[in-house]
Amino acid sequence: MTPAQIVPDWYLLPAFSVLRAISFDLGAVDSKSLGLLVLCAAFIAPLTLAFFDWPKTPMRAWASLLSIPAILVALGWAGAQSSSDPFVIPLTQILVLLYFLEFLVVFPLLARRRARESASAVFQ
Repeated sequence: MTPAQIVPDWYLLPAFSVLRAISFDLGAVDSKSLGLLVLCAAFIAPLTLAFFDWPKTPMRAWASLLSIPAILVALGWAGAQSSSDPFVIPLTQILVLLYFLEFLVVFPLLARRRARESASAVFQ
C-alpha cells in the first residue's frame, strides 16, 4: 500500500492512479506485477487507434474519443487524493475500467457499425 503522503508530479498522476487501482491479487499474479501489466497496457491501448479508418468515422466516434482526456484528468485528480479516503480506490478502479472499455469495446463497436453502414450503402 502506498503511504498517504506520497504524491507524484502532476504529469505522473494518471499512471500513479492506475498503479494504485490494482490493489488485489489475481490468481498467482500478485498486485504489484498485475499493476505493472495494467500500466503497460494503458500505454499500449492508444496504439489501437491507428487501426481505425478515421476519415470515414462518424462524429459520435470523435465524441467518444474526447472522453479519454476527461478520464485521464479524473485519474489525475484521483491520484492526487489521499489513499486513505474510502472512495478513492473504487473510483480509480472504475475510471481505469472505463479507460480500457473505450479502447477495447467502444471504438471497435463504432468501427463495426461504420463498416455495416458503408456496406449497406453499397447495396442501395
